[in-house]
Amino acid sequence: MIIQRTNSEINLTSGVLTSEPDFSFCIVSDGHVNPEEDVSSSPWNSNRMANGRNRYVVHMLNQIKPDFVIHLGDLIHPVPSLPSYATAARLFHEIFKPLNCPLHLLPGNHDIGDKPSSWTPAEIVNDPFMRQFETHFGSTYSSFDFDDCHFVLLNSQLLNSGLQAEKDQAVWLAGDLEQNRSKRIFMFCHYPPFITSPDEPEHYDNLSEPGRSWLMELIDRYRVKALFSGHVHNYFYNRSNDTDFFVLPSITFFRHDYSELFKVGPAEEFGRNDLGRFGIFWVKIYKTHHAVHCLRTEGSTIDANASEPLPEIQTHGFHPREISWSGLGIDMRYPWAEIIEMPYSGGLDEFYRKKARNDHPLCAMWEMGVKKLRLPIHDLLDPQVRDRVSALKQMGHTFCLFMYDIPSPRMIDILKQHADLIESLEIIIPWKNPETFLSLLKAIRDKVGLPIILSKLQSSADAEKEGGRFKHFIKHGFQPSETGAIREYLSLKGATEAIDGFVFRIGRLSDPLTEIHRLSKEMTTLGKKTQFLVTLAKENPALCEEDDHTIADRVAEASTVAFTLPDTSIFIDTFIDMDRGYFPRHGLVDRRSNPRRAAHVYRQLNTILGPHSENLNIEGIETVDNGKCISLKSPGFAWILILPETEMDLSHQEIQALNDHSDSSPGTLVNLVSGARSGVQLDDSSQDPLNSEKKHHECIIADPSLLCFVD
Repeated sequence: MIIQRTNSEINLTSGVLTSEPDFSFCIVSDGHVNPEEDVSSSPWNSNRMANGRNRYVVHMLNQIKPDFVIHLGDLIHPVPSLPSYATAARLFHEIFKPLNCPLHLLPGNHDIGDKPSSWTPAEIVNDPFMRQFETHFGSTYSSFDFDDCHFVLLNSQLLNSGLQAEKDQAVWLAGDLEQNRSKRIFMFCHYPPFITSPDEPEHYDNLSEPGRSWLMELIDRYRVKALFSGHVHNYFYNRSNDTDFFVLPSITFFRHDYSELFKVGPAEEFGRNDLGRFGIFWVKIYKTHHAVHCLRTEGSTIDANASEPLPEIQTHGFHPREISWSGLGIDMRYPWAEIIEMPYSGGLDEFYRKKARNDHPLCAMWEMGVKKLRLPIHDLLDPQVRDRVSALKQMGHTFCLFMYDIPSPRMIDILKQHADLIESLEIIIPWKNPETFLSLLKAIRDKVGLPIILSKLQSSADAEKEGGRFKHFIKHGFQPSETGAIREYLSLKGATEAIDGFVFRIGRLSDPLTEIHRLSKEMTTLGKKTQFLVTLAKENPALCEEDDHTIADRVAEASTVAFTLPDTSIFIDTFIDMDRGYFPRHGLVDRRSNPRRAAHVYRQLNTILGPHSENLNIEGIETVDNGKCISLKSPGFAWILILPETEMDLSHQEIQALNDHSDSSPGTLVNLVSGARSGVQLDDSSQDPLNSEKKHHECIIADPSLLCFVD
């Protein structure tokens, strides 16, 4: 079989996406352009890279092709009192001149001065500073319409300043919002109103009172859809009443006073040059909602005189708000809504401990398109976390809760009050006398109105002893070999009415693809749902699973089977690296929420196969030299998932799945790690002796890949 690359690609989701955005725009924040190349007034090396990183962002924006771009401020690095301000402003315009769409600008504190306060590290906003900004960049506040939406750009530094400009802006804003109240309103400013809660104390990174409450009241009154802010050089998401509040990362450096969010050692420059923290927003506007994508830049730069071909930007992906399929869920072992106190830094905040939540795992989930989350019931009992669950449900997430033993009366009350947030309740019980739980399970099911999914406790006390060795562990879920015990349990009086489904644990030594399909089919014949927990850890709690290649293949198989069984809940354990303690293993992302190979594979499969999940079927599984091939079909398409163990030349492989498509029209090969796509053409003419000298075309792959043909 000859397989050669071509310049022709096919549309992998043609005819299956139900809606496209009406329009889109991008948001950039905290670019800190310097007045000279590779020179900065700051003592950190990462600040010297700002101009090159801004150029890369312009290139990125031109590939995305948004309808317009909004910059949230800190356009330049020199503060307004420095003589280099004008030079940096001219260089900013030079860098952004190649941008192929309208650019709307807001002032940051580096552009017009810090917010009013007696302790800020730089001079505060004043009239001369604002006039200087207007000379170089235009108005400090404005608004405009696009489609049926209204966009309001606010000068947040004016709040509480006592300047006449503050009064003028307040009058203008009240009238502008009233005049446009029938439209969907989006608001933008440099300073966030708050970081974790609207009633948090004032610090360097939020708006002070009374300006904050004044602005929040207007946001509530006019039901602003979302407010976007910058300044913090970090990623945060909150929801207050009907409004989404986003804080954007910087495109140039990470504010390393927030490095304590990560329970690992600091990245380069004591956290400041943490490359996974840089990015821009791409906002897609639909008729009924909006979806916010954070696109990482990884700190990439383009030199002023660059002549080599510019890199292609990968933007494939769906936000949970954009998809209808559940896909592969993730088990949330780490505290995911925890509020952490930052040490007072001596740089920007010195008098108190400001609080923040690490939302970078959330950013990674949205980047991958993760929709379904598995949480312990105690998350729902905590009001702070429960509010977070409610906010994320608005963003398209669904939640499955789990617990050990029968819920207490308090738990039952909470479950009844918030049943709209929950998809199912997994109850784990010991299996010595399981019949004693039947009446209690039935009563709980009737009271809370949720599907009850039963799971079996497993522990080292029940395991076979290996001589004098003993391993402490607690696991849950039926093993794939225990369907007989389930059938026996369902034969008990009242069991069918008490239980909606069962949880299976797919251990490290089990094949998720074949086992999940087999068990799901068997449970369907019994009229019961199935839920699966696919583990990544080794069976020995003292050994670490850190083979990212093997983990990516396992995630690829679990994701694929999840798309072919859309009514079955499948979770991968675990999302974030467990790099200490028991059963250490790599997850889909590392401790800084940077994607590992498995996360890239998840994202690409979710993007490509997810839209086909209602009608996607596995046609065959084929073991080949150096790997495995899985054949899939959906209406109009044929797919081959290729999972190489090591480097594989498809042209040298005798793969039946490829032979079946030898007469197909050109297809597309997707590298599921890099996202790179290329056209391919199959040709079996090499089987003809008359063509025995035909030149061999190599098609080498080393990463999980997906080959697609129009069927």
